[in-house]
Parts: sequence; C-alpha cells; structure tokens
Amino acid sequence: MERINQLSERKEINYFAVQLGNNIDIVMLRKETRFRVVSFSVSDIMFEAEHGGYIHIFKQGGAVFVNCSEHERLRFIEVVMPYVSEPQTEKFIDDFVVELEPEKPARFQFDYFSLPVVNTDVHKVVAINMVQSTSLDYYSEVVSKLLDQINEFSVQLELKGKLKLGRKSMLKFIGRSLNSKNAIAQQIYFFDTPDIAWDDQYLDRLNRELNNNFELKQRYRVLETKFKILEENLSVYMDIYNQKESALLEWIIIILILVEVIDTFVGKIL
Repeated sequence: MERINQLSERKEINYFAVQLGNNIDIVMLRKETRFRVVSFSVSDIMFEAEHGGYIHIFKQGGAVFVNCSEHERLRFIEVVMPYVSEPQTEKFIDDFVVELEPEKPARFQFDYFSLPVVNTDVHKVVAINMVQSTSLDYYSEVVSKLLDQINEFSVQLELKGKLKLGRKSMLKFIGRSLNSKNAIAQQIYFFDTPDIAWDDQYLDRLNRELNNNFELKQRYRVLETKFKILEENLSVYMDIYNQKESALLEWIIIILILVEVIDTFVGKIL
C-alpha cells in the first residue's frame, strides 16, 4: 500500500464533508477543469489539491476535502457549483480526524481513528462514509419538512373536517415525496462494502468501523420509518380525494338523470 509518510512520521489527517446539492456532473467537471485527477469512476472523482491534500467529489452531490484549508475548500466549491444541480442553500457538513501512527496497531474511537497506513484507498473509504452521513442529514431534513406539511393537513382535517389542498397540489406533494425517496434509494449502495475493500481486511475493517462511528445503518432505518409514516398519511389523503371525486361524480349522474326526467316530463305536458 502507498504510504503518505515515512514510517517514523506521525501526522494528523483532517477530513471535511459537505453536501452541495442533489447531483454533480462529474463528467463535465473533469472535462472542463484543470485539476489533476487521481481516480475516476461513474460515481465519483478524486482530485489532487495543494500541499498534499485531496478533494473527493461524488455525483450524488457530496464533496469531501482531505487536509484542505478553508480557503482551498471555498475556492474549489466556487468552481464546482456550476456543475451542481439543485444546490443547497443550507449546507450539511461533517468532519473527521485520522491520526497516522506508523508501526502501531489501528485504534478506533468516536470521531477519532489512529491508523498505521493511510493512502488514497483509505481516503476513499473515509470519504464514502462521510458523504453518506451528510447525505442522510440532508434527506432527514427533507423528510422532516414533508412531515411538517402532512401534519398541517391533519390539523385541517381535525378542525374543519376537510382539506383545503387541491388535487393538483396534492399530486405535486406526492411527486416531491417520491422523488426524495427515489433519491435516497440511489444512495443505498453506499452501505455495501466498497469494491476496494472486498479483498482487503484492513480497508474492510476501516469501513465497518466508520459505518458504526457515523451510525449509518441506524440513521437510514429512522429515515425509512419516517417515509413509511409519510406514505401511510398520503394514502389516507388520496383515499379522501378519491371518495370526494366519486361522490361528485355520483351527484353529476343524479343531476343528469333529473334533467332527463324533467325534460321528458315537460315534453309530455307540452
């Protein structure tokens, strides 16, 4: 494995993750920028930064900076933003520290890991877990806002016995909910062991420890539960609208029958 330092040297490595938006066009970013590419795949790209740092960009909208100053981060984000779809006004961030201690056994503590070897593969495993964490924070906020709106609908039903929201607005709301759920579904593969860790015990253990540290699986289950609550409520509201439309259709049929009867009756009289 490639080591970033001599065996006798101890060094602190700082990671900083931020969710920039829903999607980043990493293909165009690679073509139109002059940063040195370290690695590239259909889902992510890693650039080399100044002073031995790295910048890891994920197409799902996240970025992870390795040993980059705040000035470097802000400058790079400014370059990346034109390639970001649905940029976030509220940035979801996370940070993490790894201590490089050559020839010592790995130690894993909350928000702090000590590792004997750190290379670009280690950076990638850390970045995948961190960007998943910020992504979960972002979608948790999205679902919370959707549930707040659902709660408003429930209050309307309780106080007035009806919904003020029209069918078109309700369908838009459902579409927004489904888009959010589908976006999260695309993130699920991050929970699997990264390809680079399949045949590497060192990277596999690091990935598992990071999963536990960021509580990714637990947080995803909480998010999944919130979506189930959202779906159940939406199903009830759609049933109400369908019943309302069925009742309206029945009244239209009754009125048409009455018009026909009256027309026939008047015709006989005349």
